[in-house]
Amino acid sequence: MEPRVVAVRGTGLRKSSRPAGFGPARRLTRAADYQRIFRRRAGQHGRYFSMYIATNPSATARLGLAVSKKASRAAVRRNRIKRVIREAFRQTAARLNFDCIVVAKPTADRATNADLRRELERLMRRAAARLPA
Repeated sequence: MEPRVVAVRGTGLRKSSRPAGFGPARRLTRAADYQRIFRRRAGQHGRYFSMYIATNPSATARLGLAVSKKASRAAVRRNRIKRVIREAFRQTAARLNFDCIVVAKPTADRATNADLRRELERLMRRAAARLPA
């Protein structure tokens, strides 16, 4: 049976009835990974996010999130920001070959999901162009 794809109103995202998943292999889980990327200080900065990147020894792109209470005091809003980041990363991860940490800025709380997604895609394109192939 073919998975059903539905547009999520107002988000600019598409939702499938079959989950694509965001398993542990696609996440940065160790503190050493975060330190390695932050120490490298190669980043892209936008209105809503800062993205720090580093080459990845494996072939799988991995994502780390830093969405603190500075970004929003409300957990519901922080979770929304994280969901948008994960989905944008999941949709573009096949074209990426690096580890990245996305740090949300306080302005992300007031942005629409579509604005957040657009900025993340722009930052990922710029980051991919700056890293050696």
